[in-house]
Amino acid sequence: MCAVAPFALPCLAARGGYCGGYNAAADFDLDAVLRGIRSIRIPAAGFAAPVPDDDSAAVATPTTPVASLRAPLSYGDDAAGSEDAAAATITTQNNLPKKQQQRQDPGETYDADIDATLRAMENDPSEWPWPSAFYLWTVQAGGITPADRAHLVSWMYSFSRYYAPAPGTLHRAVSYLDRFLSTTYVSDSDSDGFTQLLLGGVAVFAAAEYEDSRATDALTADAVAWHVGGGCTRRDVVDAERVLFATLGCRLGGPTAHDFVEHFTRHDAGGSRTTVRLVAHHLADVALLDYRSIRFLPSAVGASAIALAKMVVNPAAAVWISDEIEVMTGYALEDLAECMDEIEEMRELEAEWPVCAQMTADFVRSYGFLPC
Repeated sequence: MCAVAPFALPCLAARGGYCGGYNAAADFDLDAVLRGIRSIRIPAAGFAAPVPDDDSAAVATPTTPVASLRAPLSYGDDAAGSEDAAAATITTQNNLPKKQQQRQDPGETYDADIDATLRAMENDPSEWPWPSAFYLWTVQAGGITPADRAHLVSWMYSFSRYYAPAPGTLHRAVSYLDRFLSTTYVSDSDSDGFTQLLLGGVAVFAAAEYEDSRATDALTADAVAWHVGGGCTRRDVVDAERVLFATLGCRLGGPTAHDFVEHFTRHDAGGSRTTVRLVAHHLADVALLDYRSIRFLPSAVGASAIALAKMVVNPAAAVWISDEIEVMTGYALEDLAECMDEIEEMRELEAEWPVCAQMTADFVRSYGFLPC
């Protein structure tokens, strides 16, 4: 792992005493904690993911396969004290005796069904094309570098923020971007009428429409054309959107890291728990800039963001966080170590990442986490 300075956010820095009501231990070193976690690589998402050989198969699979995950104890109000809930598996099939089914909390079953559906969708082969972890070198043939992609995502962030679409729009737009670029070559010239900037604008436009049908009241095709510039017209935007939909097979609803952060923290409200959710969303947003994050499933990125957020808000959580994260997300902490390390690296080296510092400043401005 890359050795970086201890992870911190403004007003949540690792200093002695209290800041904004949260205790931050002076001797807390997140990098040291992450180094102590045994890293197990999570298989890359998508059809282009490398197939492990027999010798590496034993270490290429998460220690907590989705198919056999215990139902998180946060399912339902009474789940934390229920031995049956702790032993339950995430499945839409209920094999409990009829009398026991009648006593089961309906909210618990509903939550488990949602969890199973989200995890099935992020692994669904029919959601083709999945983003390839190598498309910059295969499909794009080096025409787009990781820095070029980060710059485009930065522009999409600024563009989407200008129109304040529904939460999660940027994550969905970047998902559309990566899925499209995994199958279709796009040059940086306008000779073919389909530039990278136009693709980014159309991805935001389509994602905003998906998240909220009223988004087009403010974010119109004309607005997209104006922001893209270079003589782009409304017709260019409409045509590009049609190509995007056709390439994605009109499959636009796959879960994102934003969705999983919301899902995993759905029962957290008030005090530090709300703060954890906000910080986790910010960290998941930052991860969008990093091309390396494509190889992780959205649920793994969301779980990693939550684990880091818990350590930032409450440094003492590093001692007992492993069991809590596994119950909440179904991932063992060692499964998330590599993803957590890369998110931390980006935050500590934010000067080298386009708009990363601006994301942090916008977060501070929105939620009032001022420097101590």
